Amino acid sequence: MNVRTLTLGSTALLIASLLGTGLVNAKPPAGKGNQGQGAACAAPSPTATPVPTATPVPTATPSPTATPAKVALFRASVTPGHPCGTIKVFARVVHAVRGTAFSASAVAKFSGGDVTIQLRRAGKSYVAMGKIPVPAGYTTGTSVNVEVTITYGGVAQSKITRVATIQGP
Repeated sequence: MNVRTLTLGSTALLIASLLGTGLVNAKPPAGKGNQGQGAACAAPSPTATPVPTATPVPTATPSPTATPAKVALFRASVTPGHPCGTIKVFARVVHAVRGTAFSASAVAKFSGGDVTIQLRRAGKSYVAMGKIPVPAGYTTGTSVNVEVTITYGGVAQSKITRVATIQGP
């Protein structure tokens, strides 16, 4: 037997055992590529050629549905009063549009005659308030009708009638 054959056989056996244990890998480490290994190792692996596909048809953007405009609502309230005191009157517009003209007035229907006041607006809000003086000799336990007129956007709205009772002090 030739020494050369023995050396080649043992070398082949050694390489096979190292590859089998995983200590040596036939692939280059990740990120290293085929740098400087010659033409035998530089053959790229075949990749699939991308096939052009049809461009999808864009769908129409749905148009937003118009939200219904909120309708302005008109509210009024009064507090009970007492002789030589006052009846507090409040008027307000709910869902008002900013910048719209607003004013309010109130008329109290006393037995001795009507008392009219202009309600003062609270800042830029759509709330107005005022105080109607109650005559000194007015009887307690009686009711007084108060008519509130709200003018919104230059248009006088229908009168809102509230009842205020005159109570003892």
